[in-house]
Amino acid sequence: AVALASDDLGPVKEAAVRLYDQGIFDEARKSLVDLDSARVLDGPLLYRLFFCEKATGHDDNARKALERARQALETEIASSNSLEVAFYLANTYSNLGRAPDARQVASEMTAKIESGRCAAPTNAIGLFQIGKLYQDQGRQNEAAASYAKAVDAFDLADGRYAGNARWALRYLGNSAFARTDFAASEGALARLMALGG
Repeated sequence: AVALASDDLGPVKEAAVRLYDQGIFDEARKSLVDLDSARVLDGPLLYRLFFCEKATGHDDNARKALERARQALETEIASSNSLEVAFYLANTYSNLGRAPDARQVASEMTAKIESGRCAAPTNAIGLFQIGKLYQDQGRQNEAAASYAKAVDAFDLADGRYAGNARWALRYLGNSAFARTDFAASEGALARLMALGG
């Protein structure tokens, strides 16, 4: 493992998150493992480590990272109104097969935003995260509205958030198709195809 001075951790974390967001999971995994050796991973970073381990075929490590992410995120959510923490905890529960718990976390977070106790997200990734929390609750209209705003707001020039955009466009295309709104479905799926991958 690489020895990291405390002053270096912020940029290293940012670089690891950017690699993760770009879908470069092997390199992101290596950076996150280095950060883990310095014992500086919070819940959202542990979830990212889990995902990278899983995506690169390290299944035993992935299971351990997911359990550590669950423990950290459950601790963090108790004292936090962070959309990111709620988003990753709901994803953690979904990966553990605990859909009712994912729904509960999602419902509590969206209720805070709807009541004004937490600020509504305005950036692209925040809009995506709230869309996913609505999706976890089966609230299709709200999920679609948030995903549509996120897709329009994403800057995909360097590949960052392309995976999120694909997820949102698949959801938009499939949900429009289920409503027999074929024009909207075609539009979303054409945008998805244009992203490649």
